[in-house]
Amino acid sequence: MSLRQLADAAWWQRCQDGCAAALSTSVATFDESGVLVFSSAGRSLERAGTILLPYIREHPTSQTIEIAPGTLCVATPLTHNGNVIGCLAAGPYEEGHELESAHAALRTLAALLPEGSAWRVQAQEQLQALRLVLDFATQLGSKVDIQQLAATTLTFIGRQFNFDDAAVWFEETTLRLRPEDQYSTERSLAERRLLAQVISANNVVHIPDIRRDFMFKDIARIDRLANAIFALPLRVAGKAHGMLVVYGAIGTPFESGSSLLQGIAERLGASLDRAHSLRSAQVSAVTDPLTGLNNKRQFLASLERELAQGKHGSRNSALILFDIDNFKSYNDTYGHPAGDALLQQIGMLVRRCAGPLDIASRYGGEEFAIIVPDTTAEDAHKAAERIRQAIEQHPFEKRQCTISVGCVLTMRSNSIPSVLLAETDKALYNSKRTGKNKVTTIIIVDSKIHPIPYNASM
Repeated sequence: MSLRQLADAAWWQRCQDGCAAALSTSVATFDESGVLVFSSAGRSLERAGTILLPYIREHPTSQTIEIAPGTLCVATPLTHNGNVIGCLAAGPYEEGHELESAHAALRTLAALLPEGSAWRVQAQEQLQALRLVLDFATQLGSKVDIQQLAATTLTFIGRQFNFDDAAVWFEETTLRLRPEDQYSTERSLAERRLLAQVISANNVVHIPDIRRDFMFKDIARIDRLANAIFALPLRVAGKAHGMLVVYGAIGTPFESGSSLLQGIAERLGASLDRAHSLRSAQVSAVTDPLTGLNNKRQFLASLERELAQGKHGSRNSALILFDIDNFKSYNDTYGHPAGDALLQQIGMLVRRCAGPLDIASRYGGEEFAIIVPDTTAEDAHKAAERIRQAIEQHPFEKRQCTISVGCVLTMRSNSIPSVLLAETDKALYNSKRTGKNKVTTIIIVDSKIHPIPYNASM
């Protein structure tokens, strides 16, 4: 059966016009010979059929195809009984244009090709779902903040559906449509268990009656929730990292809106994937991959910022610099993998000992640095000693390890990062020269005055 026999001309033209309006570009339907059958929003793709059809027959999936130098077109096959009987196309687009929405729209439109009048009502519903998903995708836009993406999704769901409640769970982010609901505590307890199931199954979970499901029977006052639940996975790289969950009354036919809900979950998942990747890239740019502490670049930027703030606010700041005693012999004896494991454990101990406002970094090799803002000589020295003792007393697997520490306090001085680093490095060297496994603390009162040794016994 040909495309012309399958498609109701007036209805298909309306479907295609709606898709073109949603995408703000031309959309065209070509038959199996590459001849233009329907055109919407201009005829800029009129001659593209002869280019697209041979490629689509060879690769019968949604494709991005170059139809002229620097000009792209999105094309999707139209099939019947497994045979390609034509294709849909949208464009033209320039290189670099975001085409994910166009691919999704054409795939959805291609799936609407009616095989008889009985399909038209269902097709119209699916087209409406397509429009709503495209509207939702537009609202998500280029947002990369996970909290904003969750809030936008819940606002959209609240406007389009009459659900009792809804929530988005994604990694450490949890947001609810109706946070002041009197049953929010029970819902949260149930959702924690539901989340584990959704992530494990990586699939939709439907609970017809939350009060009767064994998974929730031991939750106090669960009988207050006369609800059915529909939970959809939010996937990153194909794996569920969270869920979108909606609550309806008992007997709610979620199936009637499941395609729309799944479209929403897929679009939200794609946006969360992008946000997750961006956040990971941002973290990687400032984090040492071995220890999880700040890297040297981030440390130097933080030190410069802290000294500028200290000068402006007339407050004291301290820099602690230490390295691992005899680290070269540790590597030579046990191997570099063991040395890396030791550095990871040192990083863990530094994070544990550092104060909530301290900035801990791996300075390079076996050297670590901690910026202690708004402190005193006594407190800075104690912070350095706390780290030294924690490492000395830790039961490392291979052998006991110690560190030599330099600690310098700047007292409203005009110190610059290079000067402070140089003085702290001298203090560290003094600790090594005088026996290792110790802290040498000095005070810089002014850039014109020689640093003053700090005596912890005073």
